[in-house]
Amino acid sequence: MLKSLPYPRWRGALPGGSRERRWLPAAGLLPLLLLLAGLLSLWGCESKKSLMTGDPAPDFSAPEVAEKTFTLSQQRGKVVVLYFWRASCCSDHLKLVEPLYRTYRNSKVEVVAINAGDPVEKVAAFAQGAGLSFPIVTDQQLEIFNRYHVLGFPTVFIIDQQGTIRNKILGEVSNQALEKLIRRRLEIQQKADEAYRKAHGR
Repeated sequence: MLKSLPYPRWRGALPGGSRERRWLPAAGLLPLLLLLAGLLSLWGCESKKSLMTGDPAPDFSAPEVAEKTFTLSQQRGKVVVLYFWRASCCSDHLKLVEPLYRTYRNSKVEVVAINAGDPVEKVAAFAQGAGLSFPIVTDQQLEIFNRYHVLGFPTVFIIDQQGTIRNKILGEVSNQALEKLIRRRLEIQQKADEAYRKAHGR
């Protein structure tokens, strides 16, 4: 609760004989208020770091449960779907992505599921049992999770052929909606390629 300090005690008279009074916080609360202001400013700076559409997708290399290494920068020229998940919330929905991946994997589309923090053995057993054929990456130290500023699961990023984030989806997304976004990126790239060939007489 703020305590008033009369500084100055009174300042002039108002019509009707009333007086204007200045209100200042008690001296003991000033350090607390300054600290709060500092924390709010830091929070504001941190929130600006959140990745947005149009930002370059941060590169990473991470182990797959299939004992390979997935490197994002090696996927240039493809539409990449990054699917951040945890076993406690997203396993059932992740299974539904498999048919979509099989439909588009020969059309320069890559799907990679990034598991945040679950034991590697548990993730590998789930991937095998569910028959998932797209890359499953384990992020044990949450390095990729933090690099992409993921706040909840699932979170899905769609990255275009040039490595730019084009969509960021918080929460579950239907296969129909995901397919629509993938097709849009493929169509945009196809039109760009056709325009390039036409401009260069190819």
